[in-house]
Amino acid sequence: MVLLLLFLPGGVASGVTNTISVQRTAPAKRAAGAPQAARDPQKLFEAGEAALRAGKLDEAESEFRQVLVINHGVAGAYANLGVIHMRRKQWLQALEMLHKAEKLAPDIAGIRLNIGLTYFRQNDFARAIRPFESIVEQSPDSYQARYLLGLCYFFNDRSCGRQGQKHGAGGESGGAPG
Repeated sequence: MVLLLLFLPGGVASGVTNTISVQRTAPAKRAAGAPQAARDPQKLFEAGEAALRAGKLDEAESEFRQVLVINHGVAGAYANLGVIHMRRKQWLQALEMLHKAEKLAPDIAGIRLNIGLTYFRQNDFARAIRPFESIVEQSPDSYQARYLLGLCYFFNDRSCGRQGQKHGAGGESGGAPG
């Protein structure tokens, strides 16, 4: 097992981190002649974390990509690449990396939180709902997910033209009263 840290966007600045364990899916491979320390995925990952905390996104991206060259099964590297793309507002790339991380570590709420945040930041509130709901189901005391989920419900209703209507009240939907 390799202990990896996954940073949530905004979490780095506030000191919030989630520790996750990711089992190696393939043995680490070193390039011929490369020093072990330079190719140690844990050291590369830690260097990527430090660069990410310092806001050095290009450096962090390089470190996490090197981790994935050695071991393509490290969910934390994909998740942190997703965070880097989120900070750059590269939403499609962020979602691609975060979904890869989610497939490798489906029980990590922080990954789903970042997926929801990626949709939320694009004002795609309908698509953000399911990731946030899954976190609230898993961790009912997650105030951040609960808050964001409530905002998504509110903004989704407004964008669908349902403001001021009671849900499940029956009758016609939309339109002005006759």
